[in-house]
Amino acid sequence: MIILKVLNNNVVLTQDKNRIPVIVMGSGIAFQKRAGDKVEKEKIERIFKQDKSTNASAIEEAIKEIPPLYFDIANQILNFAQEKLDQKLDNNLFLALMDHIYFAVQRYKKGMLIPNKLQEEIKLLYKKEFKIGMVARNFINKNLNIELPEDEAGFIALHLVNANASADIDETIQVTNLIKEIVDLISKHLEMKLNVESLSYYRLVTHLKFFCISVVEKDVRPDLGMRDLYLMVKKSYPVSFKCVNLISELLLVKYNYVVNDDEKAYLAIHIERIRNES
Repeated sequence: MIILKVLNNNVVLTQDKNRIPVIVMGSGIAFQKRAGDKVEKEKIERIFKQDKSTNASAIEEAIKEIPPLYFDIANQILNFAQEKLDQKLDNNLFLALMDHIYFAVQRYKKGMLIPNKLQEEIKLLYKKEFKIGMVARNFINKNLNIELPEDEAGFIALHLVNANASADIDETIQVTNLIKEIVDLISKHLEMKLNVESLSYYRLVTHLKFFCISVVEKDVRPDLGMRDLYLMVKKSYPVSFKCVNLISELLLVKYNYVVNDDEKAYLAIHIERIRNES
C-alpha cells in the first residue's frame, strides 16, 4: 500500500487495488512518513474499507477532529475487550468506541454528564461486558486525569454487547429499556421495591432479556399448547397474573406484540417467585 495522506502518527489514508479509499491504523504507522511512502505491513492493526457500514471519508473527518491520544486509548481498550471476551470484535466497534470516548470526555469537561438510566439492568444482564466497561472507564480516567462516572462503564458495555450480537446498538438499547419498563411496571403493581440482588430477580430479568428481543424483533413465539399450565397459573396466582395482563397490554399498544398463553404463564411464575421471596 502507498500512503496518499498522513492523518496522524497512527493513521494513514491509502487505497486498495481497485482504487477504493482505505483507512489504515497502527501505532506509529505514519511516524516520519509522507505521501508516496509505503505502508509498513507489520505495523498494520486495523483496516477500514469503504462499504455500506463504513464510509472512509467520514472516518477521515472524524480522525481529523479526534486527537491521536484517543486512538491509543480506544485501541488498548478494544484489545483488552477482545482478550477477555475471547473473540475478535468488529473494526466498526473501534470507531464507535473512539468517537464515544472523545465526546464523553468533551461532555465531562463542559459539566454535561448524562446519567445512564439502564445502568442496573446493564450490570445484571451483561456482567462480563460491564466489568470490561469498568476497567475501560478507570483506564480513561487515569490516562486523561479526569473522573468519568460509573455510568460510562455501562455505555461502553452496551457498545461491547452490540459487537457480540447480531442486533445493532439501537436495538440493544431498546431491548434493555423495555426490560426496565416491564420491571418498573411489576414493581408498581406489586407495590414493592424489587430486590435486584435476589435470585428470583436475576431469573426474571434473564427471562425478560430473551423475551424482549423477540418483542423488539417482532419474532412471535409459537404457542406450545400448554393450556393446563396456563389455567393453573391463572387460578393460583391472580395477583401476578393481573400484572402479566398489564404487561401484555403495554406490549400490544406499544409494539403491536401479542403475548401468547405460554409466555403469560412463564411471566406469572417469575413474578410470583418475586412476591413469595419478599
